Amino acid sequence: MREQKTRKAGPRAPKGQLLIELLHRQWWREVEESPVPTVVVDPTNLVILGANGSFWNLMGHLLKGGGSESFLWEQGRDEAMGLVRDALAHGKSGPRPLVLRTSKGEETTCYPEARKVLFQGRPAVELKLGLEGITDKAAHFFRDLTQIAPYFHDFDQVLDRIVERFAQAVTFHAFALSTVERGELARMTIFTGLRPKEEFLGKVQEEVIRALLNLGVSVHPARLSYSIREKGWIKALGTGVVRSQVVLPIPIDPEDGIHGVGGLFHHYPEGFRGEDVGLFATFVGGIASSYLIYRSFKRAEEESQTDALTGLMNRRGAINQMASFRASQAAPREPLSLMVVDIDFFKEINDKWGHRVGDMVLKELGEVLRSSVRDVDLVARWGGEEFLVVLPGVDVSAARKIAERVREEVASMCIEVPSGSISASGAQIRITVSVGVTQLRENEEFQGAIERADRMMYRAKSLGRNRVIGDRVEEL
Repeated sequence: MREQKTRKAGPRAPKGQLLIELLHRQWWREVEESPVPTVVVDPTNLVILGANGSFWNLMGHLLKGGGSESFLWEQGRDEAMGLVRDALAHGKSGPRPLVLRTSKGEETTCYPEARKVLFQGRPAVELKLGLEGITDKAAHFFRDLTQIAPYFHDFDQVLDRIVERFAQAVTFHAFALSTVERGELARMTIFTGLRPKEEFLGKVQEEVIRALLNLGVSVHPARLSYSIREKGWIKALGTGVVRSQVVLPIPIDPEDGIHGVGGLFHHYPEGFRGEDVGLFATFVGGIASSYLIYRSFKRAEEESQTDALTGLMNRRGAINQMASFRASQAAPREPLSLMVVDIDFFKEINDKWGHRVGDMVLKELGEVLRSSVRDVDLVARWGGEEFLVVLPGVDVSAARKIAERVREEVASMCIEVPSGSISASGAQIRITVSVGVTQLRENEEFQGAIERADRMMYRAKSLGRNRVIGDRVEEL
């Protein structure tokens, strides 16, 4: 009978520990097989403890076990630490936006979910990066467009904000927008980083014009409006070379013969992935949609009776109101006077201080006029810097006194220049007005009286401005 040998067993791991190790191996196998880029980090310093193949494919420039600074932009560390702290406190957190640095040294936005885990027996946090695809990016982009709606009264502001939103989703070094009107290139605007190289701008312009010519568009540089918008939120370039580009047509407003071409440019070869190109197509569609909304807003404004800037009646509203004045006159011989008020040197105000201050001046004058007359009187912005005041039941002598009172009040005003204007903030400016006053003649149409008051206003300007010129009583 063979003697049985006994072997002394080594110390056994507790069953609980074996179960933890088994679950860890199963979890890690699932992580490694996942197509979602996943990284496990030390919650105290964000050092990489492990990651799957999808993560290393995305971040191929890293060394395994490298520090967090190798995959997070500096400005992303606080967001990442907040995500990790929430996961430690609540077991999981997210998703929330985080900017990573890819193997090309570029930014990419992800929306990671964080989960508290054990990694090789130590507390850690798993980050599933959840890189957004074209559908998610488009959803974020169009959601942001709703925040731009308040700016639709000025399409340049709209365009600035649309491009800024797009720059948050896709990295690029220049975006060029050209608009074509009736078959001819009318305007080209290039958005780029600060202090761009002339060589780079020239290459961008050359590629856009080449695309336009291929579409049969006429290009006459002498008639072209060309502008460069340098933006701090677009990555600046230290070189003038274009190595990647996407150029797409934009059907802005085919009914009015307006369309264009949008171009996206990158310094790096293959700088745009397939999803970036898809999002760019969505982006240029967003520009076209925004322009159509802008045009609709302007048309609605033209059809309305209120001036959007001053809150006064506009020309259309004033014409309707004057018709009702005539219909409601108690007697045909009841006096009715008009004032045409025009701001002196208004163009110089805009040129020196900027349109923002010019708008402030228009609103201030509108308030002075409104507060200087009765509720039954009409005050309207007749056009540009010209205002119309209609005074039913007031003869020309009384109207001249009202006009003189307005002129004196305006001349005494001080308007403070706000911060962010073209010139230094804190300055104060003064304005003056020239006023023409007349009284509606018997059986005369309003248009004839307005033209007469307008001529008197221009006479006041020719005599030195800041004065009132009106009918003489004996002329009535």
